Amino acid sequence: MEIQVCKTSMDFPTELGMLRDANALLGQPQELRDRMAEDGYLLFRGFHSRRLVAAARERILEEMKRNQFESGQHRSMKEIACEPEVMAVLESPALFDFFAGYFGEGALTFDEKWLRAVPHGAYTGLHYDIVYMGRGSQRLHTVWTPFGDLPMQLGTLAICVGSHMPQFARLQETYGRHDVDRDKLKDGGWYSHDPREVTTKFGGTWKSCDFQMGDIVVFPMYTMHCSTRNMTDEIRLSCDIRFQPASDPADQRWAGPNRTGHSGGPPLGDAKTMDDAKKEWGV
Repeated sequence: MEIQVCKTSMDFPTELGMLRDANALLGQPQELRDRMAEDGYLLFRGFHSRRLVAAARERILEEMKRNQFESGQHRSMKEIACEPEVMAVLESPALFDFFAGYFGEGALTFDEKWLRAVPHGAYTGLHYDIVYMGRGSQRLHTVWTPFGDLPMQLGTLAICVGSHMPQFARLQETYGRHDVDRDKLKDGGWYSHDPREVTTKFGGTWKSCDFQMGDIVVFPMYTMHCSTRNMTDEIRLSCDIRFQPASDPADQRWAGPNRTGHSGGPPLGDAKTMDDAKKEWGV
């Protein structure tokens, strides 16, 4: 089966492999940490109840529809993410319990939630999350949550397995130290739109899968990822949230009532592009 990863067609399940779940390791923190060290991600099937996620999805769609048809309603996806039904998923006791065991201490989650509605033809390019939120804890983890049953053709998370390993050290030490607010490249923080560019230079294997409501994927800041391209006429709903040990400093762009988000305006006219930066980094 042919799947578009960003704009690159890849055959599944040969060139684009299948993510494996870690459900059998739940409740075993050391085994979970070992699996994360091996794979660079943890996929949990049915982590949340389907009923809980379905209620959140319904509320998101209601608010999006109200934005479209009711005069004066211009709520952002950031605001919609704070609806009680949605927060019941994004800040569930189950997530806090999981990370308390995984970190071996209490967990903190960013107040900022990245709720996304991805239309036909759209996708997310290749990146490390550290370039967007690297000013706090280096033990920060992303939780990717689909709000719906998502086949790969609808635009699912794709992970470069192995991209957190030493063979990617050159990329981690160059692009991985990029800060989108400080460095202000013209084309933002995506490293590439072509998954083969990474595997050709550094190795690793791209993997994805179909997702069901209730599934989540957890991964650290130095796991390269992107999405498959939405080739349907439906909207893909998903959300990225972050958890870290509570004792670590938090990136103040995304945590607390006075969080600033990304700072400043667009890059200046003579700003470098990502391609310029790659040449300087030698990657």
